[in-house]
Amino acid sequence: MKRSPIRAAFTLVELLVVIAIIAILAAISLVAYGAAMEKAHSVKCLANLKNIGQGISLYLNDNDDDFFSKVGGTGKSWPESLKSKYNITYKVMRSPFDKVSGQRPDTESGANVPVSYGLNDDCYDTNVGKWTSASELIVAAPAIDPGGVLKFSGKATQNVTIKKPSGGANNKQGTHNNRNRINALFGDGRVETLLYKDYAQTTNEEGQRRWNPVFEKATN
Repeated sequence: MKRSPIRAAFTLVELLVVIAIIAILAAISLVAYGAAMEKAHSVKCLANLKNIGQGISLYLNDNDDDFFSKVGGTGKSWPESLKSKYNITYKVMRSPFDKVSGQRPDTESGANVPVSYGLNDDCYDTNVGKWTSASELIVAAPAIDPGGVLKFSGKATQNVTIKKPSGGANNKQGTHNNRNRINALFGDGRVETLLYKDYAQTTNEEGQRRWNPVFEKATN
């Protein structure tokens, strides 16, 4: 009886197919890993904003609901004030989307301590009791530099601010989800992930309430 010859090796085509399958699986794994890491960063960012909000609340309680002053009557920036009196660490004030680099070192001391979050520029020197709708007002969010690259430049010695977004809702300047989303702290203490197009809306009534501490609805 004749015996069939034993195959000793893959053919070149079979080997290429196996390599292609491995490459596809690796690519899928990398995408899944990247998405998971981005989600984890977003959750950490929300937690940071929540802690900053708690520090702001303590500050307001000690200052008759007067928000931080740009003039800096205490001689300290808002990050320095929250750190020194309310134990909100600089680590909390750094977004996980703010990558460590030579200009953005991983440090909590010295003159170059990075701070990634800013306070709404229009909230400075106001009294919370006069805000139209704290639950709709953005108080803090990642202070991203303008441009096509996700970049931060705030420091602990500065009153880091965020201003009303410019360039329209289609100008994607968020932190994650292809820069389509950004996290924010509201005046009632809650934190939320927003679509950037909603975050950047400043012209309609909802947008004005989101960015203006004192808003008066126009009457016909």
